[in-house]
Amino acid sequence: MEFRQAKETDISGIRDLWKRCFGDEDDYLNFYIKEAYRPSRTWLCADGTLPISMMTLLPACVEDGESYYQGGYVYAVATLPEYRHQGLMSQLHERVEEACKKEGFSFLSLVPAELSLFSMYRKLGYEVCAQLYYDTVSKKDGKLFSAKTCFEPIRPEQFLDYRLSYLRRQGVFLRLQDDCWEYMEKELSAAGYSYLGIENKLGKGYLVYHINKIGHLRIREAGVPEDCLRAAIGDICRYFEVPEFFIKLPWGGFSGKENRRPFAMMKKLNATVPGQVYTNLMLDD
Repeated sequence: MEFRQAKETDISGIRDLWKRCFGDEDDYLNFYIKEAYRPSRTWLCADGTLPISMMTLLPACVEDGESYYQGGYVYAVATLPEYRHQGLMSQLHERVEEACKKEGFSFLSLVPAELSLFSMYRKLGYEVCAQLYYDTVSKKDGKLFSAKTCFEPIRPEQFLDYRLSYLRRQGVFLRLQDDCWEYMEKELSAAGYSYLGIENKLGKGYLVYHINKIGHLRIREAGVPEDCLRAAIGDICRYFEVPEFFIKLPWGGFSGKENRRPFAMMKKLNATVPGQVYTNLMLDD
């Protein structure tokens, strides 16, 4: 077995590994290869010339007021089924961590795909750094306080500007960097999500949302002040013609029945990095 960074000649094997592990259609895989894949960001365990395990590291940073920490977001982690339970991912992660330390990175962060994976990543030194509240909100939750709310399409550059302002209001936050900041916006569209400007007398910002085949509305992020969102509940339901919607939030108490869950994890490579960081990169649910 060989642990190394990817090469241009690995692309066919990486495509096969991705499809077998993630099951994505060719259209999405082609999008990822074009927009985000870089050999320098991708680490492999190879059996001969066959990639059998992979880990991608996207450039990321944590911002805390005047402080700034360079790090990496661990993404697209996969091992072929017949090679699992051999410790390959732990060994691959060890190589990635060593390289990150040499580059002066302050942290590694990730979002486990399932709750059961949190314990596995704890064994690698990760700790929960972000929790989100998952809630289902109905029209009646907006009856106590409402304000006329307007919705309008916004351009990609407006969305990115709004989102950066929203993140900075969270105080301490993690975001993607360089071309991956723009990739995040493109990936939302590729995954079937849309975004919309929202404004009332209590504030303005955006909604990132998806309506599934049976008409259920899912809001992945509401980049608006809390009071603005509370006052918009009724108009959100009317605009999308739904009786209720599902939403992820960084704070609780929205409907009184929300479910708080661990969301993201971080491994500190620099002890000064904040331990609790708002994280919603929108590459993972």
